[in-house]
Amino acid sequence: MLKNQNKILIIFITLIFISCSSLKRGYRYGKVEKINYLEEMEYDKTIFFGGSDKLGPINRRMYYFNGMFDRYVSYPVLSRYDYYTPNFLKKRVSNFFSNFREIPTGINEFLQLRFYEGMETTFRFAINTTVGIGGLFDPASKIGLLKHSENLGRTLAYYGVGPGSYVVAPFLGPTNVRDLTSYGITSYGLNEIGAYNYLGMDLASPIGLLVFSVDAKSNIGVYFMDTDYVFEYEYFRYLNKKYLDVLDKKNKYYSKGKGR
Repeated sequence: MLKNQNKILIIFITLIFISCSSLKRGYRYGKVEKINYLEEMEYDKTIFFGGSDKLGPINRRMYYFNGMFDRYVSYPVLSRYDYYTPNFLKKRVSNFFSNFREIPTGINEFLQLRFYEGMETTFRFAINTTVGIGGLFDPASKIGLLKHSENLGRTLAYYGVGPGSYVVAPFLGPTNVRDLTSYGITSYGLNEIGAYNYLGMDLASPIGLLVFSVDAKSNIGVYFMDTDYVFEYEYFRYLNKKYLDVLDKKNKYYSKGKGR
């Protein structure tokens, strides 16, 4: 009989604890506090994504636009590009634009006081532009010159400029105010430099921009709204945060003088 009473008592206490655990955090010291669930949700998002989505309504519309553009324009064009273009030709186009991006990479490495990488990138550009026939081939990699990737956004981050609000840019996708502004400045600067004018090429022309965009999208291989996943917008925002976290650690590494 005593054992049965103990069992009943244990079950009763367990039920009490379960009931208490289901109570909202507002119940404290017998006083009910009002809880703003929207604020709690935004707080959780801030912890998970690393910042509030202040431009959320605009960003979601822009994300939907990017998804529709990828579905009805980018994917059909790129699927035909991949099918009909020989791999050799695609590689030459990719090498050409990759070599072109060495210019901002080298400049930003020098701005970040990474002189070794800056010189390595400079030599890569010089060798690939000359021996590699305008960057169509990559002999620099074959002789051991490593390829780096830097941009003005990371240079600003190196000197302590914050990322600003999360932004979904048209065609480009997830980014932030700092990096989007830096992208515009870099694009304008590269156009003004005219590094390939001697080849009779204008990369700012409609055809140049089209080829550049097709190559960039083909290399990335990411199409928005491709999965039909209900939380795809949040997922890309999370990936953007993790990517920035990795780059921030890289910046701290070099700012402490640990880089080559």
